[in-house]
Amino acid sequence: MAARSLNNEIASTYIDDALRGVEADVTDLDDDMKMYLADSLVDTVDSGDVANLGDVVGAVLQACLPLTDDQIAQVCECLCEKIKICEAAAGPKDTTGTTPSLAAPITVEDVAENIPDMIPTPADDEEEFLFAEKAKKQHSKSKAGREKGGAQSGDAEKEESAVKKIQKKFHEEDVEYSDEYVRTQASMFWRDRKDPTFFGEKRDVDLTGLTMFAGDKELLANANLRLHCGHRYGLVGRNGVGKSTLLQRIAAGKVQRFPDYLGVLYVGQEVIGDDRTVLERVLDVESRRRKLEQEEEALLEVITATEDESERAEADARLVDLYEELEQVDDPKEVGRAHRILDGLLFTAEMKEAPTKSLSGGWRMRVALAQALLEEPAILFLDEPTNHLDLEAVLWLEWYLNSLENVTVVCVSHDPVFLDNVTTDTILMRKGTLEYYPGNYSEFQEWKQNIQQRQSNFLDKQSRQIAHMQKTIANMRKKAKENVEGTSMKTIRSRVKAINRMGQPRDDGKRWRLTYDCPRPPLWIPDSDPAIRFSFARIEKPKAAVSLLRMEDVSFRYEGMDTDVLSNVTMSLDMGNKFGIVGVNGSGKSTLVGLLSGSLRPQRGKVELAHNVKVGVFAQHVVDDLPKDQTPIDHVRELFPNESGAEVRRRLGALGVTGDMATRPIETLSGGQKARVAMAVMTWEKPQIMILDEPTNHLDFSTIEALVDAVGSFEGAVVIVSHHQYLLSHTCNVLFHVEGGHVKRFDGDFYEYIDELRARINPPRVKVQG
Repeated sequence: MAARSLNNEIASTYIDDALRGVEADVTDLDDDMKMYLADSLVDTVDSGDVANLGDVVGAVLQACLPLTDDQIAQVCECLCEKIKICEAAAGPKDTTGTTPSLAAPITVEDVAENIPDMIPTPADDEEEFLFAEKAKKQHSKSKAGREKGGAQSGDAEKEESAVKKIQKKFHEEDVEYSDEYVRTQASMFWRDRKDPTFFGEKRDVDLTGLTMFAGDKELLANANLRLHCGHRYGLVGRNGVGKSTLLQRIAAGKVQRFPDYLGVLYVGQEVIGDDRTVLERVLDVESRRRKLEQEEEALLEVITATEDESERAEADARLVDLYEELEQVDDPKEVGRAHRILDGLLFTAEMKEAPTKSLSGGWRMRVALAQALLEEPAILFLDEPTNHLDLEAVLWLEWYLNSLENVTVVCVSHDPVFLDNVTTDTILMRKGTLEYYPGNYSEFQEWKQNIQQRQSNFLDKQSRQIAHMQKTIANMRKKAKENVEGTSMKTIRSRVKAINRMGQPRDDGKRWRLTYDCPRPPLWIPDSDPAIRFSFARIEKPKAAVSLLRMEDVSFRYEGMDTDVLSNVTMSLDMGNKFGIVGVNGSGKSTLVGLLSGSLRPQRGKVELAHNVKVGVFAQHVVDDLPKDQTPIDHVRELFPNESGAEVRRRLGALGVTGDMATRPIETLSGGQKARVAMAVMTWEKPQIMILDEPTNHLDFSTIEALVDAVGSFEGAVVIVSHHQYLLSHTCNVLFHVEGGHVKRFDGDFYEYIDELRARINPPRVKVQG
């Protein structure tokens, strides 16, 4: 077949030259419209309808560029001249050629569609791998294959046979599955741990096709899992999407093809208390020695039984490392590191020697965290590590995680400030996928907002262009029906094809071709999860401008104690102020809450509540105390039987408990939804003082942001006991620091308080290497 006299690339150049000839700004014409004009130009020449070029091109130029009629006429005249020169140089068209058969390449292409899902590793079968790669490349070059008349039938049959063989091998893989097993596909970069050049040197994880269920609910569908050594990831997403489940199953070894040579530790719950001291539990010498000795027996068995030289060499190398680890079990340096970690987590010398069963849940959580930090695995999973830590411990943990080298950290947290200070990358888990973004949480949010705005603007522009083109097509079809001279059905098809090309760009940045890529998918705009909004009921303001609550020289000690927990405390709560109560765990914050709420009576001093002022308390464990079998509506009506059903629904709805959420059993609700039910109960009698004791423990980002807005608009006084930096920094205008039995008002804002804490902690600059 003779070469075409005009192609899209040449046509695009002609358009640029013609527009420059009338001094038009070529940059005003976007790539999609230029492509549309180039296609129209080529189709017009192919149909021999050059005389009507002005009708074809003129309308588009007039809609897209600020050109006069004379300028458009000059552009069309210039294009006609260039087309005549091009056709004269090409000579007469060859119309005797036949269309080549496309049967062979189409067959290979159809089979190759699923090649990425079936790629074996080179270690499995080098020949099969090469043929599969060749088939994959054939898929990416199918357009060129069509133009050349198709692939050789012998190669096509060989490639297709290789693909079918790989597919059969993949599906017949001998894997035992359970309800919690997570199926994956091997990435083309994945290598087996038996490769001695790979063992111990690469700590990256690259898995594709990750599919995970929780019962009948699909949490992940064909997702990609990528973890790079030394990166610290923030895993974010709405409550209930499966973040904790994913980390737990990876740590339990239930993810297919996850590298088993990488040590993984998951810290997500407190340890069970026993008679061992905190230091003994953190070192866990006996357990570590027993684990290493079991591995030693297995390696010795491999060395004596195997005939594979490479496998024996690998076992020997591991055995040498294992003996070094056994020597370090009782190494005094390990004891010193354990002490430094416990010091950073604010364990006193007495607490280190105390049995773990005597500790509270929060301190047991710190024991679990200390165990993980001492072992320094290749991959460390932290699931809400700050939930039971006070601010000083949170700041120390930030420093420690930032000091780790060659340790991959994945952290689930609902404190964006903690994530900003720790993470280098962000993983968004939503709608069955894992999306990866460079940067911390704030950078991820900024990127998301920018891309949403940019894509939205482009979509608006594109919609206007499509509307204009559709109008032009409708007019041309009308003329065609009326048999108006100069109207070409091929030109109409060209415009329809151009509309189909408009939309999402190709991943490789190349031009979209309908004959190869099929119609473009619509332009994608990253959507946001619907915002959560709630508000507290309006309160009755006191008539006199007095303090809502005053404490004067209050001292308190529990029965049987020789010293006061709090002594000589004087403070007042005023309308409109938001008070933050901060201090280390065990300093007396909960005792102060009890005195403010009236549940504790002081031995000395007085606590005065203004006339008709009510106090509402959101306690730490109130969510866990909700009745599991009742619905939110039933629970509220049981507590307040005189309220009508409509009022109950209205008040619950104001706190975001709407729709079927209000009629489902409470046990089926997420932690954030349960917290909103508890807040509805707390504020039912419209208290002028709200006390929120660790309110963020069960909340996700969206609910915390809604809580910040609700607290900010509340007209009464709010007391917040929390370690959550985002909540405290965005709500509290007054800080009280509890330490040594005294409550002192901090002279400064929250950020100045954090700076002072960092200076007090001043951790030793010891380089920690994983």
